[in-house]
Amino acid sequence: MVSRKKKTKRKKEGCFFLIIILAVRSILMSTPKSIRESIITQAANILACYRKNCAQTIPTGQLILPDTLKLLPVYVCSLIKSDALTGSMLEILFLFI
Repeated sequence: MVSRKKKTKRKKEGCFFLIIILAVRSILMSTPKSIRESIITQAANILACYRKNCAQTIPTGQLILPDTLKLLPVYVCSLIKSDALTGSMLEILFLFI
């Protein structure tokens, strides 16, 4: 039987890995700036959907996140600051070759 901590970790990783997969797919077709903007938009949409569908009773000024989403903003920030998305296109190509 899978423990509760492992299930929670899988949910955290699932959201973040989805964002990473979409970023890697578009890395050769888009500029790093547009990829970073897309990552931020996707993370904001995930949090907005959570707010709309799961946290309707919480007052408007605050957002209380579940354990599975608490670190998503930190992961997104580290992803957009990674070398793959801040370097030149030549550096990006060498990372994936």
